[in-house]
Amino acid sequence: MSAPLESGALECDKCCHKVFSASGTLCKLSHFLDSQLTQTQTYLERYSDDSRDQHPKYSVLLECKLTFSVSSSPFEFLDKKLKTMSLQTLKEKGRKMLNNPLYSDFTLICENKSYPVHRSVLASHSDAFSAMFESKMKEEQSQQLILEDMSPSGVEAMLGYLYYGDTSGPESSSMLAVELLRTGEKYLILSLKNICKEILLHSDISKITIHDAFAMFELGTMIKDCEALQDIAIKAFVK
Repeated sequence: MSAPLESGALECDKCCHKVFSASGTLCKLSHFLDSQLTQTQTYLERYSDDSRDQHPKYSVLLECKLTFSVSSSPFEFLDKKLKTMSLQTLKEKGRKMLNNPLYSDFTLICENKSYPVHRSVLASHSDAFSAMFESKMKEEQSQQLILEDMSPSGVEAMLGYLYYGDTSGPESSSMLAVELLRTGEKYLILSLKNICKEILLHSDISKITIHDAFAMFELGTMIKDCEALQDIAIKAFVK
């Protein structure tokens, strides 16, 4: 390959194609294979001529098929690693933001426990919270919301999901999954609602308590797209 050209392009010595580094490697490989195949063809032609003279009744046909593939991106592994690192960094930043009340501008209250939060985070996940913050409702004026139908563990699991995408709570407890499904429906946190619904639909029937089964059956009758929960609840009743 010759000296670099504009925009990092290189010129191939064999065919004068302007190529970039990754394509240049393929271009050199292509020329190398062409030269090897040419030498092989020349050798076979000579061998065939010699064999025809010695054994005129026999001939040999040799077919070779060479296949190789190259990743669409020479940096595919690096891309995956960077994406994983970026995701981990975002989760760490979200967790740090949730645990630091310095810049919080709203408060959730549950059973005398206060949770400093950020309106921008809540509104980005929930149309209900967004409408609340844009209106003159008492919650907006007082800058706090009392969650009477949630447990502290439910609030913490919800905030873990909203701030850094954590779903370990509902995955480990059908009770939390039921609570967060109901919360997702009430506050229009649709992604959380759908995740909890899928968790319940694929949960281990033997681990669902009678109390949770009743709650699931109720949700299945009340929420339009959760009817399938009724079947899971019935199976849990008769297990």
